[in-house]
Amino acid sequence: MLNKIVVIVSLLFLIIKELPDIIKAFEVPGNGEAKKEIVLNLVGAIYDAVNGMIAIPWDKAKMLDFVGRSIDAIVAFLNVVGFFTHSTTT
Repeated sequence: MLNKIVVIVSLLFLIIKELPDIIKAFEVPGNGEAKKEIVLNLVGAIYDAVNGMIAIPWDKAKMLDFVGRSIDAIVAFLNVVGFFTHSTTT
């Protein structure tokens, strides 16, 4: 039981740790929601693969909600520090 908990917590931290790199990998100007959806689909596929090997005690929808909120926070931070450039044309 403790081994499963360690694996699950490790997986969660791995996903959170890799989110900034995943977000940056999909970064092209515009279509923020579409890019977020791609990342969430990737994380969902990882969840399904791991859940096929060991039972994950978290609901997939709740985990994807958490990851989605994490993506929003990371993107907001990257916007503040100037990582992303935004068009100023109207």
